[in-house]
Parts: sequence; structure tokens; C-alpha cells
Amino acid sequence: MTLEIRDIYSKPIADIDGHKTVIWLVKYKDNGYVGLESKEEDKDIARLLKAGSSLRQHPKRIAVKYYNTHRSTSHAIRNYSGAMIGILRSQPELNKYFSFYTYVSLYDIKSDQTSLPIVCGLLGLVGLLFIGIAFYVRYKVNRAYDELYAAYPELNGNLDPLISESLYHDDKLKIIIYKNHLITYHRGFALVDLHQVVQLYHRIVKTRRSFIAVNQQSFLVAVKMDNKKVSLFICNRGKKTDEELQPLFAAVTNYFPDIKIGYDKLF
Repeated sequence: MTLEIRDIYSKPIADIDGHKTVIWLVKYKDNGYVGLESKEEDKDIARLLKAGSSLRQHPKRIAVKYYNTHRSTSHAIRNYSGAMIGILRSQPELNKYFSFYTYVSLYDIKSDQTSLPIVCGLLGLVGLLFIGIAFYVRYKVNRAYDELYAAYPELNGNLDPLISESLYHDDKLKIIIYKNHLITYHRGFALVDLHQVVQLYHRIVKTRRSFIAVNQQSFLVAVKMDNKKVSLFICNRGKKTDEELQPLFAAVTNYFPDIKIGYDKLF
């Protein structure tokens, strides 16, 4: 299908799968708004952003793939409706016109167009492999949601209690403690059962270029009873990240006193 774009918000309103894709807020009719999934650096998106306010008088059409969350496929974004309700909660006027249960994907339509000749050719298996890798992050996020709903069925369809009933919540670092689980939602969604954790610490991974750190990412590393480690992506806020994590560590110590805080070896 094609969608006539009449306006686009200047920045993505949500990250999907650790920045594999993002959601843009677009206006597609007089008072209609919908989420558009794409890669953040997509060329068609760049052209829409460049057109800016002129789209209102001269809308542009793009080919997209349509998804209804009530009849979602295995490739659809998991818990899309709940996530959008949370993101747009503070925009009551926009809520009236936003489609919470449908969205369109520029990313998927381009993926389909790219993979079709490969699948039909001798390199079909290789193409499927790359598609599988591209959706691996999405699979991990879906699996995390499945684990959450299995532990707390009351959250299925309504994630508001994650915040309203949390033991701890830091929206800057994207961290929640809900009942027995530590949850992070920066560039994805991950969780770990704190009753299975014996140690928790902060890890920073730096990307260097010519001996200069050009990027750094933060993780909470949870060491489980079986000595397996679970890394949960959190927002890195530079030098103050460690300081801002101290209230979290204090909350963990308070509610789960058997968990050792810090990187020191257990034995």
C-alpha cells in the first residue's frame, strides 16, 4: 500500500530493537496520525524531513507495509499499542487522532523488496540468513516480553503498573524494579529475575578510534546463581552514570540484601 504523508515529527518518538529501527510520528490525513517504522537514516525519511512544513501543501506518497496489532504476524512489533499509549500519554489532543492499534513499516516493505530477488536466486539461503540476523534483536525483545507476561499476567495489555507500582524507577537511565524483576528499556527491553541474581555491577564498553573514545555504552551486568551473566542495556550519561546508579544499588540492597553490589569477585 502507499501512504500520503502530510507532516512528520522532526525526531523519532521510539526506538525499536536497540536502534535497529525507529518509529516516526506522521500525519497522513487532515487529523490522522500513525506510527511509521523505518531505519533512522532511511533516505526516504530524510527527504520527508527535508520537505518539512511544505508537506502540508505538497504531500508525498511512500510505499509501506501495513500492520494491525490485533492481527499481528511474527514480524510485527511486540506490544506496539501499549508502548505508544505510554509514550503519547502526555499528549491528550494527539491521542484523539493517533492510531494506536495499527502502524506502517517502511523498513519491512524495503526488506521484502530487497530479499525477494535473493530468495528467488542462488543466494536465497544467504539472504534468509541475513534477514534472520536482522530480526534477532526483535526476537530477544519479544522473548523478554513473554517472560514478563508469564511472571505477571496482569501486565498483558496494560504496562502502566510497571511504573505506578514499581519498587524503583529511573526514567533517565531507563531502569525499573518491578516486584522481583530488574527491567531496562533503553534501546530495547530486557529483564532478569533478581531472586536468581547473586551479583550486580555497572559495565562500560568504549569504542575507540585512534586511541580516542568516540562512543561508550553502559550495561548492568547481573551474575546469576549458575554463574551465567545477563547484560541489560541502560542509558549512558557520561561521567555521572555511576553516581546516578547509586540509588538503584541502594534499592537493590534494601529489597534484595543477598545480592552483592560491585565488580569484585564473589570468591
